[in-house]
Amino acid sequence: MAEVQNTTQYLPELSHIIPESVDLVKVNPNNGTTFSPGSFVEFRLNPNSGAVLDNSKCKLSCKFQATAVAGVGAEAYNLFSSPSLQSAIERITITVGQNVIEDITNYNRCYSALSRVYTSDFQTESAGSLFDLYSGSGLQNERTASTGKLLNTASASPPVANAFELSIPLSLSSFFGPSSKFAFPIHAIKEPCFVRIFLSPSVNELLYSKKADGSIYAFGAGTTYTLSEVSLDVCQINYDFENMRKIKSLMEEETVYCVKQIQSTTANIDYSAQARVILPNMSYSCVNNIIFHYYYNSFSAGSDITIGASPGCGVFRNNLFINGVSLNSIQTGTNNSQNPYNSNSSFGASLIKLNRDMNMLFDTSTQLSIPVGALASTTIKPNYNNVNGVVGLGIPSVATNGINASTPIASPEPTGGFISGFDLKQALDGGDLKGMNLMGKQVVYSADQNNTIVDSVLRTVQAVANVSVKVYLNVKDGTMRVQY
Repeated sequence: MAEVQNTTQYLPELSHIIPESVDLVKVNPNNGTTFSPGSFVEFRLNPNSGAVLDNSKCKLSCKFQATAVAGVGAEAYNLFSSPSLQSAIERITITVGQNVIEDITNYNRCYSALSRVYTSDFQTESAGSLFDLYSGSGLQNERTASTGKLLNTASASPPVANAFELSIPLSLSSFFGPSSKFAFPIHAIKEPCFVRIFLSPSVNELLYSKKADGSIYAFGAGTTYTLSEVSLDVCQINYDFENMRKIKSLMEEETVYCVKQIQSTTANIDYSAQARVILPNMSYSCVNNIIFHYYYNSFSAGSDITIGASPGCGVFRNNLFINGVSLNSIQTGTNNSQNPYNSNSSFGASLIKLNRDMNMLFDTSTQLSIPVGALASTTIKPNYNNVNGVVGLGIPSVATNGINASTPIASPEPTGGFISGFDLKQALDGGDLKGMNLMGKQVVYSADQNNTIVDSVLRTVQAVANVSVKVYLNVKDGTMRVQY
């Protein structure tokens, strides 16, 4: 059995085999031409006996068009989108035949948390503004988080939003995203590979509205968006018959690809001073790390709550317990409920440890990029925020204890938020590091909080796990399967 590491593009024996051509192939959906919230886009990639795919260069391309319905009277308003079209993606599944080889749930919330940590405003403001919905003031002297593009400025009611041509990576996918570092063996499979992208049924997870003066203004029921001219752009490497015969002759009957996938699970969290949450669906044999963030269970159009909001509840210390045993003898965060900001250095250090596993998702070397924003007219501080001064934004003013809030920063996407992470890799004999085996184990997230900081919107804590898995390719029968 041949085992191919995720850092190996090709087997060493294949390095001298020169491809006949390298083509960019646009795969069109096989289930329609126009897609709206709640629908899904399906791409069918048929077996090709003479090719492999370099999916690290894969892109989802489309034309994005918002259709707004005025909510109150005829007052004109500006319509923004969240800073990425990826906010619209609820789930991605990849199947070969009847076997699911990747299934990413809560995709948009996973992306929101991970991208805000591991991509900088400067990165999104440059290429992101060309290929995605990113825009804002991130390149000004005073850094602020990027916001969504201004989709409409007209005074018509209802306003007609501009259309945008977009091209985004499927960042979190281990098979069709930037972290895919092996040649996808489309020559060896016998049944088609299906990539299904499910769009969130909630338009509010992508669209956001404001009046011209920057105040909140709800767009009406029926506001929606459409994706048209959709394609999955893949890089196809073609070989002639003789070279492909050589490639196949070097492959064993069963080849194992080692990849890292994103798995997500959620649980409701309350406002108690010591919250304890049992995490469901964490039975994986190799978990490298887990990132935690909070999000609001629901929000409506025109509120200041977006999918990127990550409000804490005055969290000043947290930890994981595996079958009742503390993961770390010293919990992350060392201060108290009166000064939760004093634990920020501890939370930040825990996130930096995860960098090696996570930055490949976004094809970046960024260490840690919690945005920086103005908390007062002349004061700029790192805006890692584990309190929530104002509902949705969670941005307090500069106060003596860092808790009391006044005026939030007016931005569709919050400039800060509570995110915490735990490294679960363990040293093995020989010095190698391997993720922790959580199969059949109870995993409990604990959070010590200032429970006086509450609001009327319920929260959910999401655990985003980086999991090492093995994908088995049976060359004889052309099947692929995944082992967690």
